[in-house]
Amino acid sequence: MSLWVVVTVTLLIVAVLFIMFRVSHQAIKEEALAKATQTLENTVMEIENTLQEVEVATNNMLWNVEHHLSQPEVMATYAQKIVEINPHIIGCAIAFEPNFYPAKGELFMVYSYNRNTPSSEIRNDYNTDSIVSITDDIVTVNNPKVIQPDVYGDLPYTEQNWYSTPIEEGKKCWIRPRTPGGTDNSTILTYSVPIHDVEGNTVGILAADISIDWFSRTVLEAKPFPHSYCTMLGRRGTFIIHPDSTKLHNGSVYDLLKEEQDSETEELVQSIMAGERGYRAINFVLPTSLADANELQKPEKCYVLYQPFKTENWEACIVCPERDIFGANQRLLSNMIHITIIGLVIIFFFCIFFTSWQFKPLDVLAHSAQNIAKGNFTEAIPRTRRKDEIGGLQNNFRIMQKALVKHIDDIKKSADVLNERNEALNAAYQQVQEVERVKAFFIHNVTDQMLRPVAAIDSLVANLREDYKNIQQNEVIQMSGQMVSHTQSVTALLDRLLELSQEKESTKTTTPKET
Repeated sequence: MSLWVVVTVTLLIVAVLFIMFRVSHQAIKEEALAKATQTLENTVMEIENTLQEVEVATNNMLWNVEHHLSQPEVMATYAQKIVEINPHIIGCAIAFEPNFYPAKGELFMVYSYNRNTPSSEIRNDYNTDSIVSITDDIVTVNNPKVIQPDVYGDLPYTEQNWYSTPIEEGKKCWIRPRTPGGTDNSTILTYSVPIHDVEGNTVGILAADISIDWFSRTVLEAKPFPHSYCTMLGRRGTFIIHPDSTKLHNGSVYDLLKEEQDSETEELVQSIMAGERGYRAINFVLPTSLADANELQKPEKCYVLYQPFKTENWEACIVCPERDIFGANQRLLSNMIHITIIGLVIIFFFCIFFTSWQFKPLDVLAHSAQNIAKGNFTEAIPRTRRKDEIGGLQNNFRIMQKALVKHIDDIKKSADVLNERNEALNAAYQQVQEVERVKAFFIHNVTDQMLRPVAAIDSLVANLREDYKNIQQNEVIQMSGQMVSHTQSVTALLDRLLELSQEKESTKTTTPKET
């Protein structure tokens, strides 16, 4: 009974847990994806707002630059002004086509930057002769090689991609500066706007730099879950922002195909490169900085949510490990399973204790039934005060046992009486048998005695019948006397037989009455 109770309860609990887990799993998944999607949207919106601020400030300044192309001396003021009015812009370059200002030399560019910017972004060991002005923390120089000399070296700005790309494409664009070897610069992003003259010819580039550090803080702080992280992809799928710094140089979303070559990963890469929005569940290795020590280099299932930027051909992605999404649910399920197991063990032992106590009278009745089966009817069954069916059974069995003992006692008394009567009947039967034997012997003896008189009478009758004419009277008298004598003997013997027959009848009638 205990096992059946535990098995039944286990099946019910398993069914409830299965249904609850499926429902909660789906609900938690939807809630987690909604939370991650909202985080991603907020991050993208914050970045787009910042980019839009930079774009608006740059485009507004572009109008001034294009309307004062004949005054190269004011370009430094414009460059300085744009850094002053927008805190996100750490540097501004206004560069012109070679020989645009013959009096300024072949190349002419002014660059304003905030000198509080870390040296990894702007190099400050410039020649003091190139300084145009220093206002507060903003330095304006006209050295065409001042922008990232530690990255570009002595490469002229006309050969740097922040200048050459918008010239070639003829449109405004965000550029991630690249070294001559093709490696992405991981310190700044540049918004480059072509400068046109009155005839519509491109004569230069107005470029505003923003710090990658700000992007990194904004993107990497978008963590809806402990081990989740956010990345930002550029035009060619290269990583602009990634928690693993090794992926910022020549790393791209196509690296996922090298780690996991399956249809889900391939579809994810295609969707991201197509500028789509959605999410995919794939397996890949988390960055070392986010993975636990025992999970390094171990692929795990993650949900990747991706969303394109509206203004640029960029993509933002949030990677959420499944264990973060369903960790609480799995811990809850694990705790419930442990609690259920402990509860089932307690139920099992409680059922054993309860059934043992509840059915203890049945053990007593079973023991009593075994004793009764062995012929021991005298062992008393205790009376119980229980009012349930088992208590009624025990009391009724007690009454039955007492009635059975009384009935057996009555049977024993009757048996004793019957034994006594049987013994008396056996004795009477033996006497009757002896009398019958004596009577049979006597009747046989009497019969033998009757044969001689009957034979003599028969002989006398035969003689009289055959020769009665020749027999004398005295012989007749003599023969008659003999016949009478023999007849009396036979009569006496018959009387004796009648007496014995009457005694036998009286014996038959009196014996049943005595029994």
